[in-house]
Amino acid sequence: MLNRRHSVKPENIGNLGTRWLLDTDWVSTLFTRTHLSNVERLFSKHEYRTALAEVDSLLRCSLTREARFEGTLLKSTILRAIGSNFMYDALAQCSEALGLCDRYQVLDNFRPKANFYKGICLYRLKVFTQAQLAFGSVGLIDFFHEKTKE
Repeated sequence: MLNRRHSVKPENIGNLGTRWLLDTDWVSTLFTRTHLSNVERLFSKHEYRTALAEVDSLLRCSLTREARFEGTLLKSTILRAIGSNFMYDALAQCSEALGLCDRYQVLDNFRPKANFYKGICLYRLKVFTQAQLAFGSVGLIDFFHEKTKE
C-alpha cells in the first residue's frame, strides 16, 4: 500500500520533526494507476531501483503531457525514497514538472501538486523558508492544500 499522509501546517514547517512525512509518500490517482501502474506497483513493494529504471524508461517514450508530468513527480518520489543522497535529484524532477506546467497551459491545474512535492524536497534539504513558500503556493481549492492544513 502506498503511503498517503500529508499533514503539515505551512506556517509550522520549520518547527516540525521528520515524523510528519515519509519519503515514500505518493498520492496515487486513477490516472496514475492507469498509466503508471507498474511503476507504482514496484514502488509500493519498495523495489525503488527497479521502479526508477521503469519510470526512466517510460519518460524516454512518447507520453501525453499529463503522463509525463505525473511520471516526473513519481520519479521525484522514488528518488526521495532511495535516500537523502538523491534529494537534489528529486528536487530537480519537481522543477522539471513545474517547467512542464510553464510550457503547457493545460497542465496549470497540476502546479499545486508539483509545488507540494517541491516543498517536501526543500523541507528534507532543510531549506525551510523556501519549503514554506512552496507549500504556501498550493492553491486554496486544491486537494494538496487541504492536506497541508491537516
